[in-house]
Amino acid sequence: MVRHLNAIGVAWLLFLLLMTSASAYAANIEATVDRSVVQENESLNLILTADTEVDDPDLRVLENDFQILSRSQSSNISILNGQVNRQIKWEFMLMPKRSGDLTIPGIAFGKDRSNPVEIKVSPASVSAGSIANDLVYLEASVDNPSVYVQAQLVYTLRIYHAVQLRNASLNDLEISDSDAVIEKLSENKTFEKMINGRRYRVYEKQFVIFPQNAGTLEIKPAVLDAQYIDLPRVLRNKRLVSETIKVTVNPVPPKARQAQTAYWLPARSLALTEEWSNTAREIKVGDPITRTLLLTASGLMSAQLPVLGGADAGAAIKQYADQPVLENTLSDTGFAGKRQEKIAYIPTQPGRMTLPAIEMVWWNTEKDRLETATLPARTIKVAGVTGQEAPIAGQPAPDVAGATGQDPTGKVTQTSTADTPASGLSSSLWFGISVALFIVWLLTLSTWYATLRRRRAPGVIVPNQGHGGQTIKELLQQVKAACEANDPQRVKNALLEWGFQQWPDQRPTSLGHIAQRVNGQLASELLQLNALLYKPDLICSPELICNPDLSKAETTPDAARWNSKGLWQALLEYTENNRHHATPPASGVIPPLYRIAQAGGDQSHHA
Repeated sequence: MVRHLNAIGVAWLLFLLLMTSASAYAANIEATVDRSVVQENESLNLILTADTEVDDPDLRVLENDFQILSRSQSSNISILNGQVNRQIKWEFMLMPKRSGDLTIPGIAFGKDRSNPVEIKVSPASVSAGSIANDLVYLEASVDNPSVYVQAQLVYTLRIYHAVQLRNASLNDLEISDSDAVIEKLSENKTFEKMINGRRYRVYEKQFVIFPQNAGTLEIKPAVLDAQYIDLPRVLRNKRLVSETIKVTVNPVPPKARQAQTAYWLPARSLALTEEWSNTAREIKVGDPITRTLLLTASGLMSAQLPVLGGADAGAAIKQYADQPVLENTLSDTGFAGKRQEKIAYIPTQPGRMTLPAIEMVWWNTEKDRLETATLPARTIKVAGVTGQEAPIAGQPAPDVAGATGQDPTGKVTQTSTADTPASGLSSSLWFGISVALFIVWLLTLSTWYATLRRRRAPGVIVPNQGHGGQTIKELLQQVKAACEANDPQRVKNALLEWGFQQWPDQRPTSLGHIAQRVNGQLASELLQLNALLYKPDLICSPELICNPDLSKAETTPDAARWNSKGLWQALLEYTENNRHHATPPASGVIPPLYRIAQAGGDQSHHA
């Protein structure tokens, strides 16, 4: 009997080991696409990545909605800390067969399967079909001919070529609004498109523009210089110039001004959510409770989002806010900014503590109307220490004059409470508050120490968040070192780090923002540096072959002619003249990104 039971136990053990082994070796297969929004007759790349050896993919599920133009496979093996990691990658170029919302279904690899991917295929543009049957042409477009000031505008530049290009170069992006914020949307993309029965290779660059002044925004023509080999093997030069694009930039609507908010949020969508460390919101006196607020806006950068918390909750509750966490997410449609704030509340007396409602007024650019995102008022139930309960609504409050040292009028008295139960309450209360503050202090100290170590570590780039770990003097030394190296990009990064510390409440996101605030010789030097960084660049990709000598001739002289000493001297003079305060933005101009103070002056000024 015992042997029989042992045999059953061994069998169960083997079964469990087999099940564990099977789950441990289940392959993780991830499916991604390089473009989630395409037009008809445009291709996209599907990438499948597996972390272990799997069967060949079954592609029959793609035949209904897609045509496979090309395929490739690669593998990579790495060894880290004695552990062998293998990655197998498949890449397929797909051409959608129809427009609409399509799904790339999960692809089977034997018993394993990838995740499905959603894509949107819009009808083919009319302009593409009407272009002359040329081997190379240029196309520039914007996603909206009319936007609001400080709202997102997506600019797309495409090079179509049916032949291989050599020594191709583009001029820099030029616009009429010198104060506009320009950000590159994503890495340059390449794909294929069928036009008039001919297959073109497409090279795409995208930028996001946030105009700062109302009126007409003019995007200057893009200029492409390239060479290609034509039949019968003749090298031809080609210069293409796109059309000038004009966009109407509307001022802040009167309804938004009447809302009496200190910010302006033109977004496609906006959501305001919260989370609590204690969902019941029932705690005791001296115990902390944490509220996490999250604001997400599509079509805005995180730097444009205003402060969420900080409203006065009354003297009966203390609040401590962490540094906000800002994050930007990029997609084919532009920016999605996120702002997260964590606030710790510590009640100092029992009862029901009500936190005021939070309202976020914003302008819906899709529906062209004013909307409000709201979090209702929240109540925290606070119980007293042992032997004391929170007052219940409808019942008279207990007489706490002798216990708290207050008379019925609310004035503090000199009554001694050393031997009364109230003294124990006061001691416990202050002990709890002291412990909570000590924990917060330890967390702050550990965060500061970790940040300091990251800053001192070689090769580590400190993110543009929480610059309190470095002083203005240290940041100026970084700018000086970058100027001595005569490295324009390094100087720009160091100046932005200095700007974040100089204006922590309205952090600049570009050299243009810093130039707007400093004026004088330093502003001129900053604009020169900004112009240098946007000089014409060469397009280098597997499809567009660059000439190394031409690349050197194009880029080296500009950097060599730029003198960083003038910028450094101008910065030194500015810091000496403004040692104790930062220069505020010039009056009559909308402050960068989200504040609309003095908005009436802006409208008249830029009309």
